[in-house]
Amino acid sequence: MKLKALEIENLDYTYPDGTPALRGISLEVPLKARMVVLGANGSGKSTLLLHLNGLLVTQRGSVRVFGRPVGKRNLAEVRRRGGMVFQNPDDQLFSTSVTEDVAFGPRNLGLDPGEVARRVARALELTGIQELAHRPPHHLSLGQKKRAAIAGVLAMEPELLVLDEPTASLDPAAVRRLMAILELLHARGRTIIMATHDVDLAYAWADRVAVLSEGRLLAVAGATELLRDEELMHRASLEPPVLLRVFRNTGFFPRHPDEAAEWVQRIIAENKRRNGTGF
Repeated sequence: MKLKALEIENLDYTYPDGTPALRGISLEVPLKARMVVLGANGSGKSTLLLHLNGLLVTQRGSVRVFGRPVGKRNLAEVRRRGGMVFQNPDDQLFSTSVTEDVAFGPRNLGLDPGEVARRVARALELTGIQELAHRPPHHLSLGQKKRAAIAGVLAMEPELLVLDEPTASLDPAAVRRLMAILELLHARGRTIIMATHDVDLAYAWADRVAVLSEGRLLAVAGATELLRDEELMHRASLEPPVLLRVFRNTGFFPRHPDEAAEWVQRIIAENKRRNGTGF
């Protein structure tokens, strides 16, 4: 049986006030996948992610990370191999400088000072925040804080990276920087799982998408196949991606604006050749 990065089977979770948050979730994520857990606010995305490193204890069902059950016995290994970046970076950043924050995890692994320094330098380089190394985290912008939080996780050198709404409240330039980091990490073999309600981001980036609604898993499939299902999107209180709506009747499904622009330019050029006009 081929090893999976993540295996979830019949996962249920109910909050202490009796509110059901997850209802029978079963999901597999292959190694080196780019997976998006997509859903509207309150759909259960964050609750699901908190089970992946044991921050929430499984009530019913099972969660395995790289074949290891997520539980007290394997918790240290699970957290070493799978790092999580929270939606609010202030939940992760607490030291007096970015360097100290990034070094916190490797030091807790008992690594020698030289290895800790190597990992910190590498994580700062990967996230492009070397110039922020000695800044207090609470003096950073939101985009800088998110990159610092990612650096702290990367310093643990995890094989699986889990991010909860990583682009929330970021300006377009910060989103581009963040997604470039994720592209680089994926190219270097990481499995990445991202929770978001941004259907356009999911469509442009993900290999596969899992759609949640009211704690239930509605569907799992490739991004284009799934997100052009308007009935499914309506059930999940979402809208299909803008590009899919614009090109709905063309039979062409561009994943990125550049692809769409090239297609339009090609059609205009063909029409010009045929009848001397672009229309």
